[in-house]
Amino acid sequence: MTDHFAEVSSKTELLKEKYINAMDLHEAGSLLEAEALYEELLPILPTNALLLNSYGTLLYQQGRRATALQYLLKSILMQPDMAIYYNRFGAVLRADEETTAEARVAYKRAILIDAFLYEAHLNLAGLLLDLGHGKEALNSAKIAAEIRPNDWMARLRFGMSLRGSGKYMEAWGEADAAKSLNPLAGEVYLELCVLSLLLGKGNEGTSFAQKGIILTPEKQQFYAQLAGAINLLREKEITDIRLNGAVSCIKGDKIDLGLWGRRSLILSPVDPFLRHLYALDCQEKNLMSRGLENSKRAVLLDPSNGSFYYHLAGLFQKMGCLDDAFLFSRLVSKIFQHTAPNNHILWETSFALGRSREAWLHWEKRFETHSAPRRLGLPSRKWDLGSSLTKPLLVCSEQGIGDEILYLSCLPDLITDYEKLVVECDVRWGALFKRSFPDVTIIPRQTSLDENEQPFYDYYEVVAKHDIGAYLLSGDLPRFYRSDFTVAPPASGYLKPDQQRCRTFANYLNKSADEKLIGICWRSGFAPAWPFIYPELRDIVTNMPDGHYRLINLQYGAFSSEFKTIFEECGVDIEQIPDLDQIDDLDGVAALMGCLDLVISTSSTVLHLACALGIKTISTYYPNFRSSEGTDPLFGNCYPMLLPDESFCSKIVSQRTGKAVKDFLKEWSIRVKNR
Repeated sequence: MTDHFAEVSSKTELLKEKYINAMDLHEAGSLLEAEALYEELLPILPTNALLLNSYGTLLYQQGRRATALQYLLKSILMQPDMAIYYNRFGAVLRADEETTAEARVAYKRAILIDAFLYEAHLNLAGLLLDLGHGKEALNSAKIAAEIRPNDWMARLRFGMSLRGSGKYMEAWGEADAAKSLNPLAGEVYLELCVLSLLLGKGNEGTSFAQKGIILTPEKQQFYAQLAGAINLLREKEITDIRLNGAVSCIKGDKIDLGLWGRRSLILSPVDPFLRHLYALDCQEKNLMSRGLENSKRAVLLDPSNGSFYYHLAGLFQKMGCLDDAFLFSRLVSKIFQHTAPNNHILWETSFALGRSREAWLHWEKRFETHSAPRRLGLPSRKWDLGSSLTKPLLVCSEQGIGDEILYLSCLPDLITDYEKLVVECDVRWGALFKRSFPDVTIIPRQTSLDENEQPFYDYYEVVAKHDIGAYLLSGDLPRFYRSDFTVAPPASGYLKPDQQRCRTFANYLNKSADEKLIGICWRSGFAPAWPFIYPELRDIVTNMPDGHYRLINLQYGAFSSEFKTIFEECGVDIEQIPDLDQIDDLDGVAALMGCLDLVISTSSTVLHLACALGIKTISTYYPNFRSSEGTDPLFGNCYPMLLPDESFCSKIVSQRTGKAVKDFLKEWSIRVKNR
């Protein structure tokens, strides 16, 4: 008897030793050796729950999921009170989207058996986060973080759950704690990137995205986050320029987003969103052919995404492929109606192709898009040319302040047809418009912000106060009075600057009898220096002819460092006018322009204001409305340097500008390239 028990005990010890060896090999990653030992033990211990569970786990690690599930389930049947078995079963179930519901049940069962099982809480929180149930994940994520407060993954998942619950600042604290616990984890930086964008922290988002790319270059999501952070920086700094003109460059422009984009595409060449982002970056750098190629691929990879078609249409337009641009823009307007922020490509390409009748139809529908601000309180009647009206007519503003000057170039024509006018415009135009149109009632823009910080127009008070009978938008005026682009528009201007301030500026400038004063504005002060819209200042000044003239700054925003660089490297002095706020004191800018002989400007408020004052003006862009005539359809004194089917090029535009200035200095006239 004693020998029999000794033999049994010896066999038990051998089995135990063999199982321990199998476990050691399993944990060391020697899966084939561990598998051999497990398979020796299974015929001897076919109902041993721990052995079944270990073998099932190994099978899953080898990619044999279906067989693994059988052994894991069998281990649960053999020992149904083991929480860890349910947790492992849930992990294998979660690997297939079709069994995520069962995985959720398994995790919850594990927690029911052991309310403090860290792994089950962590896994359940991760599953719920993947399913987009941030609020539901919050409880398990919080418990996991409480059980192991020094575990970076627990703190990260808790932070992600807080974000999913809309608690962004608390989420930031948890993600930051996770970063402190594991500063080399790429997942942490990805979460901090997301939170940075949600909290408007562009600088932090850019920094976290760059660190994440360095740590985990295979995660292409960082490229999208970096793009978002840079755009956030641009938006913020553009706003800063608008508020105080204190920013002279966009920090995000210093980062080579395209470099990271190319690397991401090497890792994930069939990701349509990465293709799309890279195409946008190429467009911003004026690498149009490369951008077009990647934009096309994005469409092919995901033909259901309307925004991809919209941006493809924009690239075609910028490259002068107008028929293709129209085709894809039309596709967006018909199939993806809520995708395009506006339909400007439709009417611009139609005008550029000489299809003016069709273009005006698209122009009428320019605000039938999701991004158009609401206009509340307007009278039911919209005025049309030839309509009779006894009550005052409201002319509503639209788009930017430069557009107001552009469209209201037709206001003198409207006044001849109808005298009782109330005109809405930016408050900065108030003095200039009242002086130019003393019989017209001028009111400031009636804009407000709704509960979501979105702008809208509120006309209830204005309509009641002025007894408004009908309305039209200022952009409707060109359709009434400049519909035929073959008819030369007025060239004398329609605005009247303050003569006293003109004399003040003239005295300051102290112009000699034989010299010319040329105002210059080469880009918008409210946007990045897009190379597909704005010429380089260096290109302009190096192409300027010799002659007796001075360059006067009309560039709004903070560009003093650029002026200094141009002076040091090119020997060209662009004169500054002290104490003139070129952003808010637009009446002063008009008075300064009244002293100039010629203005060179990109498509901006400066261009339209100079034209509206009757000054000969060289446009470094396309004609307004991208007219196919090659001349400007609204201002007879505007000389565009680009034809509508040409692609923008700074050097070409600057060369043409230099030649136009040479013509002006020689003959007091400007000749432009025409059809």
